[in-house]
Amino acid sequence: PLAIMLSHADRARAPLRDAWARASGPARIQLAQVLATLGDTSVVPCLIDALEQVEAWDEKIFQGRMADFAYLPTPVDQLVLALGAARDRRAVPAILRLAGCLDADATLSHHRAVARALEQLGDSAAAPVLHGLLAQPGMSGHALTSLPAGPEPEARTASLREISLARALFHCGDWLDMGRTILEQYRGDWRGLFARHAHAVLAAGSRRHHPLAAVQ
Repeated sequence: PLAIMLSHADRARAPLRDAWARASGPARIQLAQVLATLGDTSVVPCLIDALEQVEAWDEKIFQGRMADFAYLPTPVDQLVLALGAARDRRAVPAILRLAGCLDADATLSHHRAVARALEQLGDSAAAPVLHGLLAQPGMSGHALTSLPAGPEPEARTASLREISLARALFHCGDWLDMGRTILEQYRGDWRGLFARHAHAVLAAGSRRHHPLAAVQ
């Protein structure tokens, strides 16, 4: 049903709004998340209120060794992602509050949810917080520019976290050019997926800031 609603957004919004207006409790939050994902900003205050009631990040969803790479968002992650999808900057302070609680020990899904949401919101107010995250011990320096003996999954997890946050920082105006610096490092990463992704992000950013971009 969710896939159908997402692929027929124009037809789904009105009945979803009606259902949301009548709902209460968890169902109301879930409907608000779907509406926000469809770009409906009328539910943003509801989701902000729900996120502001969160005192700490929730536990990682375990699904075997590849759980981090499957990217299974937790309930709190889902709130953050929905607010990002709505692209309403009223959500920025609530997201930044929880982003300030992250560190190298937090599960990858939390970092990726914050990075994705803040990138979509594109607010320069997020840049200092993202810079601060990447400046924490163990949060950066994970690009592999020479062939290692045999990387463990933990190394890939750290790299996924770093490049996700660097990309978000780059799209939020960058702070002290840290986002670009990290992406440049990953452009030389021996792992093709990381290198190609970093190159694509930097290239897209260059096109966006090109003097002729406004008339193209």
